[in-house]
Amino acid sequence: MNVEGECSIWETATACYLGIGYALFCLYLKSIIGLAALGILVLFLGERYRKARGGNLGVPRGWLALAAFFSIILVLATGTLGLGYGSEQSDYKHHNKKLNDLSDMSWPVVYDEKWALNYYLAFFLPPAAFGKALSSYEAARVGWYLWTVVGVFLGFAQLFALFRTWKRGFAGVLILFFLFILYSGWDWLGWQIFRGRIPGFPHHLEWYLPGKAQYSSFITALVFSPHHFVPSLIVAPIALFGGAGTALVLIALSFAYSPFAAAGLLALWAAARIGREDGLPERGRIWTAVLLVIPSALFFSLHDPNRTVLPQYIFEAATVAGFLLCDLGPFIAAALILGAHKGRGGRTLAIIVLVLLVLPAFKYGNTRANDIVMRVSVPLLMGLMLLILSRLSKQSNRAVALAAVLMLLLGIATPLHELGRTSTGDFHYKPGKRSIDSMHWADIAGAVDFGSTPLDIITMPLW
Repeated sequence: MNVEGECSIWETATACYLGIGYALFCLYLKSIIGLAALGILVLFLGERYRKARGGNLGVPRGWLALAAFFSIILVLATGTLGLGYGSEQSDYKHHNKKLNDLSDMSWPVVYDEKWALNYYLAFFLPPAAFGKALSSYEAARVGWYLWTVVGVFLGFAQLFALFRTWKRGFAGVLILFFLFILYSGWDWLGWQIFRGRIPGFPHHLEWYLPGKAQYSSFITALVFSPHHFVPSLIVAPIALFGGAGTALVLIALSFAYSPFAAAGLLALWAAARIGREDGLPERGRIWTAVLLVIPSALFFSLHDPNRTVLPQYIFEAATVAGFLLCDLGPFIAAALILGAHKGRGGRTLAIIVLVLLVLPAFKYGNTRANDIVMRVSVPLLMGLMLLILSRLSKQSNRAVALAAVLMLLLGIATPLHELGRTSTGDFHYKPGKRSIDSMHWADIAGAVDFGSTPLDIITMPLW
């Protein structure tokens, strides 16, 4: 993988991974719109396959085995579906219910002939299809774990391939890898500034401003919401360094997995293009991306109509300044030490920082979370981290490099704390008894009123 986009194998592998969930989503809709989008996807994947044939992986096979090992261990440790060392966190109360119904009920899922399940389903559908084929919710849970591992492996392999192009040895690549995956802001400082204390274990360390703003560490994002994290991980390097047209199509596919991640990836893609003064991709790629995003955009437009993106007028300037100091502090400090704001990549870095500075002014989510800040920021933070690590890999002054690494390591408490939290208690949320007559259940499932929305326009049964 290099900055000119010569990464056909990894771009194609990413397209295939995202394409599987997207294809199942199109079939889930049972509509002409979905089938038309599926045809466009097949043409795109066929073209990617032809370009990838005979390509170079960019990393030795032993490194790929190591990436697989790290993926298996990390996903076990984060408690995904309660397998292995870890235990599930609270968001799985919702994930498991959706997974259960997607594997148990006919598609599209409708409760009491009225409430249609409406959520970011592309990540859920491959494991749900596995469970449906075996008539087993437990099989769907195993499928979720395996699907997460494959996505994380794909991301880790891309990182290894990218870091290797920066002409670092094996030890250097591992250092860059762990600095990346263990990223976090200085959340411990946020607690001191806003709460005057450090929370006791196992309190959630990132919640020093609950309901207002939170930039998740990458580990936290994986622990709570792999369906937002995985698309960010596998597309961010391509959006930043890969081919402009292919990256745009991958972002369109990511939209079915997570609109939040896709928004952050699109901002990262635009920052990279503007920063390098690249032109727009060819029209064919732009039209492919637009057409692929239509089914999921129509579907999501019906989701949760009472929640909109609103400015946070109650988010005082002093609070914003303190939050940005704690959550962007490691990046800004490391970037200034390394001089990453200068020269090649400096403009891209500045644009990403600007977007992250503006992001906390908006709110979308429930009272304890601001989803637009938590989710949209993840791919942007990944891009920021990659730019800083790129400059770090070229730093010949050991004292300067160590100072930058220290700034980044000061945030390591959060991901380690989060991994420790998964080992406490039994957080396995079983789906429990479903009552399709329950309005409360429909709300938890993320359902919309099938009878009062144009959902039937999107899901016109063909069979």
